[in-house]
Amino acid sequence: MSEETFQPIHAHPGYYISNQGRVRKNTKTFPALFTLPSGAVIVDIRVEGVSRRYRVARLVYAAFLGNCEGFDVLHRDGNKSNCEAENLYKAARADRRKKIIEK
Repeated sequence: MSEETFQPIHAHPGYYISNQGRVRKNTKTFPALFTLPSGAVIVDIRVEGVSRRYRVARLVYAAFLGNCEGFDVLHRDGNKSNCEAENLYKAARADRRKKIIEK
């Protein structure tokens, strides 16, 4: 596990995401993370009274690894709750569907 660092979430000023999958608001508050039945970890980010839900893995990937628009963000170890940057990779959606069918 690498040392935790935070990068801004560009779409939401005042919010930051760490390379270990933690979300921070400003400098002190950590919004609650929720786990979906699928195992994916999500966070609700509220800006100007409007709440928007994000998958933490996508936020980590975008902040530390690059653009993931149009791709699925997958977990190398298969554990959807492990949102560390080094555990994430992107794959074309067609490749993911093929992988699921092969199982």
